Amino acid sequence: MMQLHEITAVRETEEPGVYIVAADLTDMEGQRYVADYASRPDDGFGLAPQIRAGLDLWIAEGRPVAPYVPPTAEELRAAMPELSRRQLRLGLLAAGITSTQVTAEIDVMPEGNAKETARIEWEDATVYQRTHPLIETIGAALGLSPEQIDDMWMAASAL
Repeated sequence: MMQLHEITAVRETEEPGVYIVAADLTDMEGQRYVADYASRPDDGFGLAPQIRAGLDLWIAEGRPVAPYVPPTAEELRAAMPELSRRQLRLGLLAAGITSTQVTAEIDVMPEGNAKETARIEWEDATVYQRTHPLIETIGAALGLSPEQIDDMWMAASAL
């Protein structure tokens, strides 16, 4: 039987009236744990009504509600999807950047391990992460801002 045992923390979200509630609960399989639960005003599914009633009481008692803090640019980038080699290269091409241009930027790096690592990452990786340092380094060398790279990244993720 599903059961709410206790609410341990509450924080606002970007959406008015929606809160993230840290709830100690037991699920339908009898497992007890603390989970973050998105509480919406009109959600009538499962434990939602119990959690909302507990949330309303929490607020009425003047207990702390942490304000919404938007994610940083770095957090948003970390959440971006990985790109396959194909997606990355087609995304670059769609933005007017060729593989040859990327290779040329790696070629002008100072000799040493960093250059060889960059070459291996560029030539041999099968997936790419937005937060990998090489992405920012090559992007900057090509005159792209982090925001331009973000836009190109998301466009490439749909390819």
